[in-house]
Amino acid sequence: MDIGFVKSKRKELVKMNKMKVGRPFLYPDSYVQFLAFIKLDFLS
Repeated sequence: MDIGFVKSKRKELVKMNKMKVGRPFLYPDSYVQFLAFIKLDFLS
């Protein structure tokens, strides 16, 4: 299980929000993918 998103969270959010109009993203894509992995593998 890769939890590398913890180290790169801030950089990924800055990249995702660059040139974006409206509210900023609060969670990076890698974090959402990690949560989906947990839900599908451990809670099903």
